[in-house]
This record gives sequence, C-alpha cells and structure tokens, in this order.
Amino acid sequence: MAKARVTTNPMYTGGAGGYSFYVRGGEQVVRQRRNNSNYGESASRSYAQMIRRIRWGNLVNVYKAIKSWQAKAYDSKTIGQTDYNIFMQLNINQVTVASTKEMNDAGCGIFEAYQVSRGSLPPVYYELDATNHKYITGIVLSEAITNSTTVGELAADIIANNPMYQANDNIAFVFMKGWMDARVEWPYVTSVYTEITLDLSSQVLVKDIAKLGERLSKGSGNVLEVSYTEPGPMVAGSEVGVAVIHTRKNAGNLYVSSQSILMNSQYIITQFSGEEWDNTCIQTYGIDQEVPLDPNFKPGVISYVTANGAIVSNAETLSGSQELKVYIGDGSEDDIRLTFNGVDYTPLLRGDGYIGYLLSENGVCKIFVNGRVYMSFYVAGIVVPEGLPNNFQAYQSAGGASVINQEGFPNTVCANYPYMYDESYPRFRLDVGSTSIPFDDVDEENYECVNCSFAQAPGEQSSRVILQLAVTDTSEVAYVKYKDVIIFVFNYSS
Repeated sequence: MAKARVTTNPMYTGGAGGYSFYVRGGEQVVRQRRNNSNYGESASRSYAQMIRRIRWGNLVNVYKAIKSWQAKAYDSKTIGQTDYNIFMQLNINQVTVASTKEMNDAGCGIFEAYQVSRGSLPPVYYELDATNHKYITGIVLSEAITNSTTVGELAADIIANNPMYQANDNIAFVFMKGWMDARVEWPYVTSVYTEITLDLSSQVLVKDIAKLGERLSKGSGNVLEVSYTEPGPMVAGSEVGVAVIHTRKNAGNLYVSSQSILMNSQYIITQFSGEEWDNTCIQTYGIDQEVPLDPNFKPGVISYVTANGAIVSNAETLSGSQELKVYIGDGSEDDIRLTFNGVDYTPLLRGDGYIGYLLSENGVCKIFVNGRVYMSFYVAGIVVPEGLPNNFQAYQSAGGASVINQEGFPNTVCANYPYMYDESYPRFRLDVGSTSIPFDDVDEENYECVNCSFAQAPGEQSSRVILQLAVTDTSEVAYVKYKDVIIFVFNYSS
C-alpha cells in the first residue's frame, strides 16, 4: 500500500497495484511492474503466445544438437532462409513438450518425431520392429552384410535392387538419443549423423564406418535393417530415434528426401507435456520486471516480427533481401518506428494485423516501440541472383520525358524508395541487358510482380530489351522480385 508524505507537494513511496512510487532528487518517480506471465491484470502475453514461448526454447536446443549436419538436410531454400529457419518452421506447430526457463538456459532438449530433412527425393521407408531398437527400411538387399562387406559391394547391391538410388548417392543415418540427467532430473538430447556414399569402387569395410559398425544388416525380409545399440545397458528412462535420409548431388545442386525421426519410446515426452506442466513452465517466465513508467509505452504492442516469412529474434543476422513484417498486438502502427542504417522507414505493406517494410541492402535494422528499442538485427549478404541481368534501367515517363532513371546493379536495389507520389505517372519502363534480347528470352517465370505486371514495350527500337511495367493500383506499393531478391520498389503513396 502506498504511503503519503504530508507536505505541500505530497510524495509517495511504496507500491500500489502494478506501480512502484519513490523519490529521486526531490522528484516523484513512478515505475510500472511489467508482468510477462499469463496471469494477473497486467499480463502482457496471451496464453497462446506463452505456450509458443515454452515450446520454442526446447526446439532451439534440439536444433543445436543436430546443427552440425543440417546444411545437408534441405534442398530448396529461398534467399536469406537459413537451416534454422526451415527447421523451426517445419516443427514449431508439432511440438508437444515444454521446458522451464531454467531448463532452456541449461541447454535441455527433448526430441519428438520432428522433421529433420525436406526435399524432392522420395522418402525412405522405415518402421520399428517388435524390439523397439531395430528399424526396418524399405531398401532391398540381395546379399547379407558381413564383416568383409565393402562399401562398394553394398552400393552395388542397393543400386541393383532399388531403382531410386544412383551411384555416388548418399544414405545418411541419424541416431538420436534422449536421456535424463539423474542429478537434476532434466532431459538432454544428442545426435550422431553418419552417411555412406554409394561409391562402387570403395574398398572401405562397412563395419569400419564410424558409428555404424554392426548396426546395419540384411533382415529376414531381404531389406536393410538398422539397429540402435548402446555400449552397455540402456539407461533407465532413455529413448532413441532414427532417421534415414537419401541425398544426392548433381551439377552442384543438393537433393534430399523428406524424413522425420522415428522414436522407440514416449517416456520422456510424457514427463514434460500436458496442461499442468505447461502452466508450471509459464510461471517460470512470469518474474515481474520494473520499467520506467511511460503513459505512451505499451509493452507487447508487437506480437512478433518475420523476415521473408520466418520469425526473427533479436540480434539475428539475416541474409538476402528481406520482406519484413511487424505483427501488431495492442496499439497501432503509430506506436512503431523502424530505422535502417539510422534512416526512418515508412511501411510499404499492410495486411491483416501487420505492417511491412522492404529491406534490400546491408545494414543495421532497429524497431522501436514508442521510442524504445524493441529489436535490433543485421541484414547482410545481398547477392545478385544467378541469371539477373547485370545492367538495367527503370524510369517513369510522361510525354516522353524521363522523370527517374536508375541504372546498374546493385545500386538499383531500392529499399523503401519512393519513386513518385504523383498518380499522373502510372507506367514505368525497364531496360534489361546491354544487348538486344527477345522478350521471350527474359526469365519471366523467376520474376514476381506484386501489384504490377510487365510486357514488351510496343514500338520500341533499342539495343536493349524494353519492358513496360504497369502498376495495378497506384494507391498501393508495387515491387518486383527476381528469385526472391527485391530489385525495384514503386511507391506512389506518401
């Protein structure tokens, strides 16, 4: 309860509701206790947001356990998309376990049937047998695997009996293990990734391949079987999982099969899931924080931020052009300010519950909520996509007069650039290349035109291909991407 000093100008000390009052330098100072939990009148996060938070940390720690081989796990990435982004997107909605803040900080992780690879090759079939420690695949074999079997012999057997495999393909075996640390009764996870290259000339013995040893065999069904055996007895409460991934490299491109972990037990999962455990975890994030009271500051005004569709965390480094979306919870876009390399940006995109920005250069991006830094991250590694012409022009014209002329790449990468605010210039011209190229040869399928379209300019005679771009709705931003790189932004609205 607040205590009042009986003076001409009363000063308060103590607490009242969600506020703390004290005196500093003869002035009244008020602080607001910010409740980050889901409980109490000052709660700043929804229950759904808190559930996502207690699941997110566990998934991050599992990713750390498999990070060393994730670069080999995905064969289609957009520019700027990381292995971490893909793994989190594939699995965040599949997570059922949760962990406390202390567990997350200690690196605890619980693996489930997470998807650990995604690609265009057909999936490898595998299932558990009755022992729960042997995985039966769909890879047909005609010869048994013995202590004298070479990788070349195994490769020839697999290729001869399984038409989807080719010489020099890889078969990767992922072994996951989860166990309880008896000292603190917390769960941890490790992974081992081992691959065999189907090299017909290899004289390496299969039994000598690290971490495989005697784990591979030809089962009674004339198929490849994978055993997950441990040195000595299994620790009580531990569980294992396996994924078998088919990968191929062709002309510098990686192709991968989409695979998920097949588990032998739900023991640890049941210990760390369920509504009661979720609420326990939420409470560990509910410590009040005191922040200076500012009537205009709305904690939690931003729900989350995405870059090219992936959720962004503070202090991340993003690669490639970014379509940044700030999803607003409470408040409005007037409460939010974004700076890039110290320059204020105006939102160009608006949708259901978000405002958006286009970032197409290197630099530091900061997002402010009512004047306070909410998030800071770095955009790096803008790369010219393969096939993009190295010289082109874009300009608006009225009556034949050139109004704006931007030439050369990457100087023409315009982030949030207001080309023109005047609706009397609704059309643009884009000159592509330094020599004449038929319009049909322009790699149109890799272009994405948002709120605009282009066609070959009629009647133009030039050493360059002249593409005429028409903006569909001049009250909305229009922009052009090539292979996910934003190359031009047209903005009529101020």
